[in-house]
Parts: sequence; C-alpha cells; structure tokens
Amino acid sequence: MITYKPKVKTRNKDYTILNSELFIDFFIFFVVVPLFLTVVFLSPLNEWFILHTSNPELIPIYFSNYAHSNIQHFLQNLIPYYLLISLIFRFHDNRYQFYIDMFLIFGILPLLISFSNIISFQYKNTLGFSGIVAALVSYLLYTVYTYIQKQCNLYFRNIIPVFIFGFTVFIIILKYQIVYTVNPEFTLIFFFMLLFTAVFYKNELEDFITSSRNLLEMYIKKSLIKNRFIDIFTDLYIFMTIIVFIIVIFLSLFPVNINNTNILSHYIGYCFGLFAPIVSKTLQKSKFY
Repeated sequence: MITYKPKVKTRNKDYTILNSELFIDFFIFFVVVPLFLTVVFLSPLNEWFILHTSNPELIPIYFSNYAHSNIQHFLQNLIPYYLLISLIFRFHDNRYQFYIDMFLIFGILPLLISFSNIISFQYKNTLGFSGIVAALVSYLLYTVYTYIQKQCNLYFRNIIPVFIFGFTVFIIILKYQIVYTVNPEFTLIFFFMLLFTAVFYKNELEDFITSSRNLLEMYIKKSLIKNRFIDIFTDLYIFMTIIVFIIVIFLSLFPVNINNTNILSHYIGYCFGLFAPIVSKTLQKSKFY
C-alpha cells in the first residue's frame, strides 16, 4: 500500500513558493531599481531625461524622476531608498497589495510630479528620485500602521495614520514658519485642525498608542524569556531606525535651505505615499462587499 503525506509536500511546496517570491521581490527592488538608476545616471540617458518645464517632452515627463544632477544628488536618494525599502519589506505582509502600491508609487506618481511641476512654473528644469523617496517615507508609516493593527488583531480607522501624517506635516510647516517668519495664519489653522482631530478621536489614538506599546513589550518579554537577545535587538533596532530615519529624512527632503530643493515634488510624493494605498485598499474592499 502506497503511503502519501500531503501535508509534508504542501509545506515544502509552500516554502518553495515563498522563497521564490522573496527572491523575485528582492531582485526587483534591491537590484533592478538601483541598477536602472545607476545606468541612467552614468549614461547619456540622464541628460535626455531632464524635464524642461517650458518645453516638456513625453519621455522626460515620466523618466525625469529617475535622473540625477550629480553624484551627491544620486547617493542622497539611493541610500535612503535602500533603507526605506528594507524596512518596508520587514513590515508589509500582503504581497498583492504591496505590488499595487508600488505600481502607484513607481508608475503613477512620477507623472503626477512632472505635470505638477509643469503647471506650477516654479522650476525651469526638474529631475530626481526624491519625490518617490518621499512617497516611500509616508508609505513606511502606513505599512507600520497596518503591521501593528494585524499583530494586535485590532481594527483602527485610517484616521490614525492620517493624524500621524498630519502631525509630521505640521512639524515641517512650523519649521519653515520659524525660519522664514511667513504669514502664521495657515500654521495656526493647521494646528487647530490637528488639535480638534486629537480631541475628537482621543479614544482611538489612545488605543493605538497602547497597542503599539504592548506589542513592543511583548517582543521584549518573548525574547528575554527565550534568551533570544538577537530578536530583541533586531526588533528594537527596526523601531529605533524608523524613528531616527524619519527625523533625518525630514531634514533631507524638507531642508531649511530650499534654494536647490524641489519642495513641491517632495510634498506631492509624501502625500501620495500615504493616501494612494489607503484609497486603493478602500476601493478593493468595496468590490467584495
């Protein structure tokens, strides 16, 4: 009589599929994307891809977002990209949704950034990957939010990441308000909007903060009980890296001296990286209900 163990085979098959998917994901985002940026930067394509807003051409409208002005500009985008995509890989848990979001960020956002620059007439020439990097910063925020939500087996409304996003934008606006002493009305209005949101959604914000703290404490206790100090170091490193890197990226994407910085592209990217996945996920849910 032939014995058959479907569970063992299924498990091996699942591991094989999982490993192949991870390899494909890693290859695309850690090899193909950086390699494409490098090839563009080191070739005549870099000059061709520059978007001249007074006389825009079809190809640069999209590919100007993948060109760079010099080696410093190139590295300032490539290094944050590697760190951001590594953290996003650590926290995202829905491959299908992840690829939809990446299509929006790498496929649709560049067009939105370019058309906004053409319409605004603020810059004669535009190029750079920083708009996409800015989107990945806020997308990381959304990814961590969904990760905490799933790990705690709780449902929080999207007001949580939107509030956190709004708070970071307020910090940016406040920084420019202090440095350039511009009209304070908008800053005050934005502050009171945040304050009203915090008061109105006080319970949800408190639940989210408590759940996040409990999740981190659970990781620490679990690691200590099993004497797995590598686990505790890894998890603490990830959370600390997110906090520190977001602070650093704000200094890079929204510097005090904005003379040579395309702030418009950064704002658009930063907004798109959060709201695009929220809208996309909401639309997908509506199809099934």
